[in-house]
Amino acid sequence: MCVLFGAEPDVCGRKAMMGAITILLAGSIAEIASHDWQSWLGAAVLVRLGVGLAQSILITYISELAPFQIRGFMIGAYQLMLALGQLICAVASQLVQVHRPNEWRPLIATEFVFTGILIMMIWIVPESHLYYARKGDVTRAKQSMRRLYGNVAGYDIEHEYRVIEHGIEAEKELSRASKESSFLEIFQGTNWRRTLAGAVGICSQWSAGAPIVFSYSTYFFKVAGMDDPFMVTIITFVLLIISIFCSLIACEYIGRRPLLIGGCFLMCLFNIGLATSGIFHTSGANKAALACLLIWVLCYGASAGPIGFVAAGETSTPRLRAQTTSFNLGCYGAGL
Repeated sequence: MCVLFGAEPDVCGRKAMMGAITILLAGSIAEIASHDWQSWLGAAVLVRLGVGLAQSILITYISELAPFQIRGFMIGAYQLMLALGQLICAVASQLVQVHRPNEWRPLIATEFVFTGILIMMIWIVPESHLYYARKGDVTRAKQSMRRLYGNVAGYDIEHEYRVIEHGIEAEKELSRASKESSFLEIFQGTNWRRTLAGAVGICSQWSAGAPIVFSYSTYFFKVAGMDDPFMVTIITFVLLIISIFCSLIACEYIGRRPLLIGGCFLMCLFNIGLATSGIFHTSGANKAALACLLIWVLCYGASAGPIGFVAAGETSTPRLRAQTTSFNLGCYGAGL
C-alpha cells in the first residue's frame, strides 16, 4: 500500500494525504460490523491500507519538518510509539480474553480514540515548507517555517529559505530531464543506492525475525513450558521500549550505521542460540531460550527497530523523499 501512494504527497501535499489516513476509521467500523471471515477480511484490507498511508506519509512528514539535529530521534520515535501501542494492545487483549472473551468489539472501538486524536492534530500541524517551496509558493513556505521555527532565537527565516531554494535548484540541475519527481528516478544512479540503503535498513526488521518474535512470543513460550507466557510478553515489550528510547539518544552520537550493523550481528547470534535451545527438552534449555529472546529484544530495540525507520526516511534525496520512503516501506510491508 505504501508504494501505491508514493507520488500523491508531492501532488496533494503531506497534510492533505494525512487526511486520507482516516481510512483507518472506516476499517475499524467495518471490523466491528463484520459477521463472517469474508467481511473481516475486507475490513482488514482497509486497516492495512490506512497503516500503509500512515507509515509513508508520517515518516516523510517528520523527516522534512524535524531539525536535522534531532531528525533521527523524531523518526525513530515512530517505532517507540509502535512498541507502546503493542504493549497496550497486549494488556487489553489479555483482559478481554480473561474477563469477557466474547465481547471483543469494544476493544476494536478504542481505535476511534486514536484516530480521533489524529484527525484533530491534522488541523493543527502546518504543511511541509519544503512542499510549498517546491511548488514555488514562497509566502506559504515562509508561513510554515515561521510556525515551526519562528520562536527559535537567532533563526533567520529569509536565510534558511534561500538555503532551501538553493538546494531545490541544485536538485533540478541533476534532473533536467523531468520537471516533476518521477517514481522511476529512485532506481537510477545515486538515487538507487540511496533507495537500496533505506530498504535494507527497514527490511532488517523482518529479516531479523521481528514478526515471529512479537506476534507469536506468547504461543512460543507456552509451548516451551513457561508458567506465565503473558508476563514474558509484557517484559518483552517493556524491554523493547527502554532499549528503543536509549537508541534514539545514542543514534545522534554513535551514528546510525554502527547501531544497525552491530545490532543485526548480535540478533543473528541470539537467533542461532534460540534455535539451538529447541533441540534440548530441559528446563535449562527453556531458560536459555528465554534469555536469548529477551537479549534479542534489547538488540532489536537498540538497532533495527528505530534505526530501520530512520534509514527509510533519511537516506533519500530530499526531492524524491516521498517516493523513496514509500518504496522502502513497501518492501518492509512485503516482508511481513
